[in-house]
Amino acid sequence: MAKIINVETNELREVVDGDTDDLIDKAEELGVAFGCTDGRCGSCRVEIVEGKKNLSDLTQNEKDV
Repeated sequence: MAKIINVETNELREVVDGDTDDLIDKAEELGVAFGCTDGRCGSCRVEIVEGKKNLSDLTQNEKDV
């Protein structure tokens, strides 16, 4: 399960396995501003603070952003 916290408002949204909403949908509910939604502009940049062991290694495209 992923948790998204808007640090400005302290609001929380959770994305559970099998949820039809994705992280972008939940973040938009929290008022997170998005531009291109594919990582090019950087407005959706996030910081992973826990659970990094559950993530795959960054791709070269992700590193380039």
